[in-house]
Amino acid sequence: MARVTDEQDRPRVAEHVGHAGDRTRPVVERRTLHETQSRHATDNRLGPLLEQYDVLICPTVATTALKADHANDDPDFRINGKPVHPYVQWTPTYPFNLVSRCPVASVPSGFSSAGVPTGLQIVGRTYDELSVMTAAAAVEAARPWRDLVPTL
Repeated sequence: MARVTDEQDRPRVAEHVGHAGDRTRPVVERRTLHETQSRHATDNRLGPLLEQYDVLICPTVATTALKADHANDDPDFRINGKPVHPYVQWTPTYPFNLVSRCPVASVPSGFSSAGVPTGLQIVGRTYDELSVMTAAAAVEAARPWRDLVPTL
């Protein structure tokens, strides 16, 4: 039996990959367009708000803790009895991950009444890392959680 070399396979592999690319290109293009439009819409809403303040201080998550087996597709997921999207609505970091030109820092903020750690995120104006780092350093220097010890 003759052995087929990489050189001999190259045209067939290239043709197969090319056909797969032809089939997936419209899907990739639609997703890329949708993501670009989402980023633009988020930036348009967020930009004016950020111009009013030096930084925004937000919770890192909308609940104190998720169960270890949390499913990102759970249609019955709720926070404080209200239905929320199980993938994006419990984490307020999502808009800032989408608009990557906004610098963000996450710092500890203490512990919940249940004893689990909490955090906050500090969001700055576009490309204003200095304000974000200054605010984060101030929160960490104050250490409002310094006397709190989680129960194990």
